[in-house]
Amino acid sequence: MKAHTIRIVLALLFGGCASQNTDGKDEPPPLTLDGKADFPGSLVSKGTLAFGGNATDTLAAGGGHGYTFQGQQGGKVTITMVAAHPQCIGDATHLDTFLWLFGPPNASGSRGTERTRNDDDTTLGSCQSAIRSFTLPATGEFLIVASSYQQSSAGQYTLSLVCASGTDCVPPPPPPPPLTFEGSRIAQSDIDAGHFTVNQLFEIGDFLFEHDYTAEEGYGNALPGLPGGPNPRPNIRRVHFGAFGGPDAGNCVSCHNGGGKGGAGEFANNLLQAGDGDSWLSAVERQPMQIIGDGYVQQLGIEMTADLQRQRDDAKAAAASSQTAQTVNLSTKGVDFGSIVVQPNGTIDFSRLTGVDTDLVVKPFGWKGRDASLRRFAEGGFRVHFGMLTQPLIAKHCATPIPQVVGTGPDCHDPDMDGVVDEITEGQLTAISVYLATLQAPVRINPTDPNAFMRVQQGENLFSQVGCAGCHAPALVLNDPLHQEKPDLTNGAPFRFDPTVDAKEPRLARGSDGKVRVELYSDLKRHDMGASLADPKATFGVAPSVFITRPLWGVAVTSPYMHDGRAPSLRDAVVVHDGEAAQSRDSFRALAGDDQAKLIEFLGTLSRDPAHRND
Repeated sequence: MKAHTIRIVLALLFGGCASQNTDGKDEPPPLTLDGKADFPGSLVSKGTLAFGGNATDTLAAGGGHGYTFQGQQGGKVTITMVAAHPQCIGDATHLDTFLWLFGPPNASGSRGTERTRNDDDTTLGSCQSAIRSFTLPATGEFLIVASSYQQSSAGQYTLSLVCASGTDCVPPPPPPPPLTFEGSRIAQSDIDAGHFTVNQLFEIGDFLFEHDYTAEEGYGNALPGLPGGPNPRPNIRRVHFGAFGGPDAGNCVSCHNGGGKGGAGEFANNLLQAGDGDSWLSAVERQPMQIIGDGYVQQLGIEMTADLQRQRDDAKAAAASSQTAQTVNLSTKGVDFGSIVVQPNGTIDFSRLTGVDTDLVVKPFGWKGRDASLRRFAEGGFRVHFGMLTQPLIAKHCATPIPQVVGTGPDCHDPDMDGVVDEITEGQLTAISVYLATLQAPVRINPTDPNAFMRVQQGENLFSQVGCAGCHAPALVLNDPLHQEKPDLTNGAPFRFDPTVDAKEPRLARGSDGKVRVELYSDLKRHDMGASLADPKATFGVAPSVFITRPLWGVAVTSPYMHDGRAPSLRDAVVVHDGEAAQSRDSFRALAGDDQAKLIEFLGTLSRDPAHRND
């Protein structure tokens, strides 16, 4: 209802004669509301009345009050109008109540003839009105008209509206409008202020994961030469140029969908990284990896890093105090990272350190162990695959130029020269980071047949016996799963959430001690895999033959396998292992054929929930 006075017409039926009700009062004819004729007096809009609510007001003689509510077809409503001084005198202070109910308006605004009415309710008594358990004939905005008998009396009343059939009267809320790229461009300051929930950030991140990016949004670049390509904007190319990248894709999901959304990529989706921008032979080939469950992996890396750095710092303090060199065997969560020697002056010999950089930061993301956080991993993905730069990366470039990474344009805020600034807001970066951290976890799906299950159990034992579990550690224990997504630019508080509560199903659970057993089948450590698996050159400062141990959870649905997708099957993946894994590979080859099959059958149970593959 609008706030202005509503015009009402009385339509006389039954030959124009008013009937008489049981208490001798003349029954007013049916009332029609079409917005064209006058009501005897005026009907004043009083706004919306909620279910379970009531309104108290004073009605003047000769008028009525209109209240609207949203109703659902099939719901049963009860409306009561109780006068403060009900003596049926019908004068200026003793209100003789009268109720009408009108249905939703049509396209022209007419509500038509009343759907029901009541003058004197048998339960409440004379002068009091009630419409009881009326079944709503449609879904939409209904109108209650609260007035007096023949609009001849006045006084105070209380109007109430209840749903007599539970919650069936209330229509479901309309679906939210489809999210757009412009609508996803949230500000980090609004996240800092608590305006978003983890589910809302997940939905925005999900949109960004599936969205097809356009040049108008900042996709690609308009650089006239290297590090850009030879083509006009958006300058798409298959082979990356060094750290600058492509762009080589239009969205995330097209390359991360093997086995379900967030899965690995097919062989045709392989990336051609760190090339010369032209020749395939110049590039390093990479299979897009599965990304589900990575929120738990990131937290493991954070805890392992803190543990290793604490051991280093303790050794520094001990060396300074004792003025003697300290040799420290670095180990965390059962994973050995070699040793360091700390001198009293604070210098460190890292020559016997293995599997991690000298900063002792465990970097679980990327085939080489390149990134420590999903935030930086996602930022790199936006840059190299879409040519879209985040606000934090632009701020970094403007402070300390990195033209071979972001572009050589003269304006530091638009180094790729496409005329679009702030291509990815920091709020969007936070949203995609929260999205990645709250994706479902892989699961183990054991066969229901007893004989098949027994073979899988035997295969799991063989997996350990041949030495695969030495690097593919079956489980690492996460002490505290609480995630803190820290902003880069605003100095706001971290956005906190708990994946054991907030991640999508299936998700991992805390044990009775509050810890989480993460059965990822990885030690999150780099290993030398030998010349046969080596890249043609070093990338990200990591030697060609060195790779991080990829987690095996979910491996059953992530074919093809290995860093470049060279292995079409799980058995092929096992037998191409080399370097530090050569002994385990040879032990696998030495197994009887049926035992080899059992081990592969065990790996086939490391999968993902079929019911949630596209969540």
